[in-house]
Amino acid sequence: QRVEKGETMPHIDRNLIRKRAEHNEGIISTLEEISLHQEELESISECLGSTCRKLKILYLQNNIIPKMEHLHHMKELEYLNLALNNIEKIEGLDRCEFLNKLDMTVNFVDFDHLEESISNLSQRHHLRDLYMMGNPSQMDWEEGFEQYVTHRLPQLKCLDGKDLTTSMRIVAAQHFPRLEAELRLKAQECKQRKALESVAKKEAADAKAQRKAAKAQRNHARLKRQEKKLATVAPGKEDSGGDGLGEGNMIEEGDDDDEGDHGGVEIEDADENELRQLRGGLQAVGVHVKEADCGVDAIGEGDDDEEGDEEEEANSDDELHAHTPENRCEMYRELAEEKAEKEAREKERAPKERDYDVEQHKAIERTRKLEEEGRVRQCNEGKWTFSFQETRGKREEDPYAPDDEEEGGPPSPSSSSSSSSSKATVNGGRRSQRQATVSNVVLDIGVPRHLDSSLIDVDVHPTYVSVVIKSKVLRLNLPAEVDADQAKAQRSKTTGHLVLIMPKCNPDENALSIRVAARDREKKVDEAKAQVEAKQRARDQGKLANQMVTAASAAAKSAAVPTGGAVRLKGLVPKRKGGLQADHSLAMRAVSTTTKQRAAEEPLQPPLAATVRTAEAADAEEHAGLVPLPAPPVEAPPMASNDEAFDDEPPPLM
Repeated sequence: QRVEKGETMPHIDRNLIRKRAEHNEGIISTLEEISLHQEELESISECLGSTCRKLKILYLQNNIIPKMEHLHHMKELEYLNLALNNIEKIEGLDRCEFLNKLDMTVNFVDFDHLEESISNLSQRHHLRDLYMMGNPSQMDWEEGFEQYVTHRLPQLKCLDGKDLTTSMRIVAAQHFPRLEAELRLKAQECKQRKALESVAKKEAADAKAQRKAAKAQRNHARLKRQEKKLATVAPGKEDSGGDGLGEGNMIEEGDDDDEGDHGGVEIEDADENELRQLRGGLQAVGVHVKEADCGVDAIGEGDDDEEGDEEEEANSDDELHAHTPENRCEMYRELAEEKAEKEAREKERAPKERDYDVEQHKAIERTRKLEEEGRVRQCNEGKWTFSFQETRGKREEDPYAPDDEEEGGPPSPSSSSSSSSSKATVNGGRRSQRQATVSNVVLDIGVPRHLDSSLIDVDVHPTYVSVVIKSKVLRLNLPAEVDADQAKAQRSKTTGHLVLIMPKCNPDENALSIRVAARDREKKVDEAKAQVEAKQRARDQGKLANQMVTAASAAAKSAAVPTGGAVRLKGLVPKRKGGLQADHSLAMRAVSTTTKQRAAEEPLQPPLAATVRTAEAADAEEHAGLVPLPAPPVEAPPMASNDEAFDDEPPPLM
């Protein structure tokens, strides 16, 4: 979670932990590994240990954490990475009983806290790997540091990536008394050096504040001198035409005593922006202001100011380049501010989260209010596709209407026809009224399939229908008056379309126009499909494969080329693409054997199976008194010899 500029640095909270727990499906209670590197964190929050008690691997490298704290809840922690931080002492690992690997690369563990840090690690009996490269105590005392740590931590197997052998432990034990005394001496020197550095830092801070104050005074003096130049405005001469554009309107440089003589107005406490605005206003009224008069060069002391600024920038660069916890904090704060600004810009450009339910509710209230006021106009804000159709069916039976048997028993056959005709004409019977055919106006709206039905609101009126779909209004006039109380709204499970079935008050009202409109609509759809197919065919004609198929089909239909022969492909490929032209290429003709020619010339012979009769069929015919006709002799087709089969020359290769 990024912060805005000017607020505190990012810190560890549940949102950040849940964001980094995507590999565990966002569940933080069972999280065993988490990476919180490069988050510009200034501390280890207690929220991490209290919510992630099952952590085994924790990455906190490349932050500005100054202290190891709030780790006592992580009893199952096995690997802790705190490289590239501002830690000066190793502590807070008393409850981490199963700690196996600790990475403290490039921190600030110096001689004054080295003995205490190693003492805290000596109680971690499962510790096997330790990395301390880049710390002041390791860089300034490399050989003694390795032997000292090797003897103090006998459980270690690897130090800074180097395996510890038995001989190395023996040598370290022999030199340990000397190393311990040397470490204590270095610790005292380190404390004295840090005390002097703190005094020097304080003096540098005071000097920096003085330089800032001096710079502010110089800027103030510069503004005062510019005010003096702009304070005196000479009055315009009468012969200049009265427009104030004469030579007397030029701003002239004068002394302090001349201000009263010229009647100028003194400007006090004016900054650079105000002076710029004043200069623009004076030019607008006709007073010409020379830019050179207000510049730094005309002051005479601009060079000294620039030299002071360059010296101050050089000193600040030297201070920022030093590898100290303060400089690292300053650098990471700037990075955090840049990231916050970047995220703010991305958030502004990103689409805002919308509450569709609230938008739908407001749109329904606004639409219904306009309709109650009588302002009903056709509209299609969502550009939804819709179509009107007409269907006929039987009116639904009234379950509460009594049957004819209940009113007086079954009617006689003689009176049934007359009674039914009278009921159909005058609507005197309840059964004919229930079974009468009705005509419905069907409105089909192309609603997206996956749109939630809760975002659809339908209001049917006798002459129009109003539908609010995802806060977009669709209002249409109906082709006929309908019975709004009997209307139905259905949703297709396959396409998602919204279908409104509205029974007409008069079944014959406007029926012909609805059918004609439906036919016209279907005709337009067919024409659109035909246009799409024509465009597709036109695109396919440009392809070589389709041209070859078209040429082969045309050649097969022509009489010049027999069925099954070769197809002439010359001329399909342009010459510039490596193709051959028809004038310079060899002729290509179909290859047909003598057998194929004879088969084409001679009439088709009946199959051999059709001329052979079985013995059972012959006996049946004799028993029935039928005289069978003699079967024509079956001749086998002549076989072509090798010379005949290849009497023609083979076609030349392309």
